Order: sequence, then C-alpha cells, then structure tokens
Amino acid sequence: MAGVFDIDLDQPEDNVSDDECEEVQINDIMDQCSGFEFNMDDCEKIEISEDNVNQGTENIRPECFELLRVLGKGGYGKVFQVRKVVGAASGKIFAMKVLKKVT
Repeated sequence: MAGVFDIDLDQPEDNVSDDECEEVQINDIMDQCSGFEFNMDDCEKIEISEDNVNQGTENIRPECFELLRVLGKGGYGKVFQVRKVVGAASGKIFAMKVLKKVT
C-alpha cells in the first residue's frame, strides 16, 4: 500500500525563492524532454462533458496512490506525480495537488 499520508508541505529552510525553484524544475524537465517529438495526431481526442468526467462510484483516497516525485512547489502546496495502485485505472500516472489547509 502506498504511504502518502505523511506528506511534508513545509518549504525547506534555504535561500531559494519559489520562482528560482520553479525555474530550476522547468529547466530540468526541458532537459529531460530534449529530443522528444510530440505528434498530436497520435493522441486520442475526447470532448470533456458531464457524461465522461467523474464516472462511477469509486471512492478515491490518498492511499490509492503511490508517491513518485514532486513536480512543483508553491506558496499554497505541492504537486506530486503519483501512480494509482488500487481500483480502476491501476498503474496509470496522475498529478496530485496537495494544498495547505489553514485551520
């Protein structure tokens, strides 16, 4: 079972601003994607509507996902790359946004 309950959203205590951190992450992603060609003709195109979004009654919880890596950080939370490990669409990769909740 994936362990995603203890996700630390606190920013590390260093002198890197969110903008600098985001710029470094974008550059890293661009370096990883160099030489990658994306052809939209090979993509499945789906019209988004109420009929094909959030279908079914499957309950999605944090334990349904395996944390892979942090995609981005901001002032309000983080975005993680996760893999679904329970239920339908098992094995698919998703982005999970985790927001800080003010109490």
